[in-house]
Formats: sequence, C-alpha cells, structure tokens
Amino acid sequence: MKLSDYAITLQSCIECGVCDDVCPVTEITDKYSPSKKIRDAQDILDGRELKEEQIDNIYACMRCRACEAVCSEDIQISEIVRLARKEIVKLGKEPESHRKISENVLNLGASIHKEPSERLKWTEKSFFKPSAEYVYMTGCFASMINTNIARSTVKILREAGVDFTILGDREVCCGSFAWDNGKDEIVSENAKKNKRAIESVGSKKIVAACATCHRIYSHVYPSIIDWDIQEMNIIEFIYNLIKEDKIKFKNDKNETEKTVVIHKACNIEEDIFKMASEIIREIPGIRLVELEKNRCCGAPAGVKPKFPDVSIEIGSKTLKDAEKEADLLVTTCPFCNFQFSDVKRRKGYNIKILDLPELVANAIG
Repeated sequence: MKLSDYAITLQSCIECGVCDDVCPVTEITDKYSPSKKIRDAQDILDGRELKEEQIDNIYACMRCRACEAVCSEDIQISEIVRLARKEIVKLGKEPESHRKISENVLNLGASIHKEPSERLKWTEKSFFKPSAEYVYMTGCFASMINTNIARSTVKILREAGVDFTILGDREVCCGSFAWDNGKDEIVSENAKKNKRAIESVGSKKIVAACATCHRIYSHVYPSIIDWDIQEMNIIEFIYNLIKEDKIKFKNDKNETEKTVVIHKACNIEEDIFKMASEIIREIPGIRLVELEKNRCCGAPAGVKPKFPDVSIEIGSKTLKDAEKEADLLVTTCPFCNFQFSDVKRRKGYNIKILDLPELVANAIG
C-alpha cells in the first residue's frame, strides 16, 4: 500500500475531533493529535513541504489505534501514519533516533542496541533441541531486558510437557519498529531469516512471547513473504494448557493473595485479552479489578526515543490509576512491561509489575 491509496479516505475526515479526545498523546499535549495527522498526510500527498512540527506530529503516534476505534468514518489513521512516515523517509527527513533503531533491527537483529549474543545470556543448554514441535520466539525484550519473562515461560512450557525449543541468537527481531516506520524491506528480510531458523529445527509452529511480535507474525509476515508458519500468542497457549489440565496452580492463597490490575497491550486481540483475565482469575487468592482507563503504555512506534517526556507521562497516568486499585500490575506484552518498569523507576511508584508468564510461573510454584 502507498499513501496515495488513501487519497479519498483522507478527504472523508469530517474533522469532528473525536479521535483527539481518546488519543493518549493528545491527553498529555495538544501540540500533537490524530486530526492534525490527517491534514499533514494530505499535505504530503499535495506535495507541500512539511514543517518541522508537522513531521513531529506524524511521529508522535504509538499506532495504538485508539483513534480508529471511535472514528465514525472508519479512517485507518495508524496505517496512514505508517505510510506517511514511509514518504518522510524518502524525503530524507526521518528522525535520527528512528533511523538508528531501524539499523539495529536489520544489522543486529534487535530493536535494542545489543549484539545477538545477548539473547543467550539467560539460557541453558537444555533449552535448545535439534528438533521440536514448537519454537518459543522470545522477542527482543523478554530475551534481552526482562529475561525473567523468558525463564518463566520456559518453566511453564516444561511443567506442561510441551515439546519446544528456542532459537537463541538465530532469532531476529520481528521487525515491528521498522514496520511502524514504513521500512517494509527490513521486515521482509527479518521474516525470511526467522522462517529459515524455525524450519531448521523441523518446526512449523511458534509461540510468541510478545503481543507486538504476535501481530507481526500473524498479520504482517503472511502479507509480505511465503509464511506458512502456525503462530500463537503465549497467553492463548497458556490458556489452552490450563484448559487441558496441563498446568496446576498451588492452592496456597497466602502466597498469592493480592489485588491485581491487568493492562491490555495495544497489539493484543480482545479475545486473547479475555483469556489473560481468565488465567488470572484461575490463580488462587487473586482478586482482579479493572483499570480506570486502559491506554497505551506510551512507548511504541518510536514515541519513547523521540518524545521521552510524553512517553513517560502517558505511562505514569496508567501506573497512578493502577496504584489506587491494586498491589500488582500485570502486563500482556514484554515491551509494555519494560515501559512501565522504566516509568516506575523514574517516578517512584511502588506497585509491583509482572508480565503474565511471570505471574503464572510464580503461581505454579
């Protein structure tokens, strides 16, 4: 798709401003908004030279799709933003922070500036098998930042008797950052690398640690390469293991008793989020409460590196709401977990933060 394919769609905007009312970025600053992004994209199509504040506005977007959920004209604003960024790259006006991260995704195989060997530091030899039914795709943040998420997942899979392996340094970033920024060729290259690595262990089935990776594997890869790999989000996989009675929780409420709020990652489907909530309710001693407002964590699609203050303030609003209600915030994506942990450190919040596999692994004992 090209931005020009949305020429008629852009003109359908009735400028009602409803999208601005739900945007997490606009909640922090009125300098940036979805409605302005529509006008900025139109300027690109009309060949007008963009001002610096217009470029900033297009990049001040997590592509969380909150705006799309309320748009009466069904305008795909997040995709328009992605394609507008592609045009900005062609003009040579891409933010330097975004250019460097995209280079990391291609050259290092990670959206983080770390060498591939970093993916091995949490592993043991027993995690690797020459062949297996499933491949656990750890993603960048579970294998390089909060490695307890990956270790917890391995514990769960072993407890349930799942025939699985990991790829270690042969796994590369799914390419979500590059996709968010219109660099389809990088995503295609990484998709081919991941497919070769998965097939090298005789598998056609993967389990994704990350909600964003899950979306890329299930929606993007099939549209850009010959992708015949069956993919499942780790939450859905855990849910099925519980329903099949392959996972047993300790019946010790004193160890697990706490009030929990769960955060819905932008890239997680509604049915999988419901599964996450059901999993938590299965754990003895847990009381699950709703977040006052579920908003994007504030980090995706390059907002965190380019607009760090805005990113932190968005995450802070969620943690402030969560602390009013609960002892523990459970995330449904390792990247959200990274963001909220960073916000907690910077802002001094006390609430405990765990990703869902960590909570489940603790409850298994």
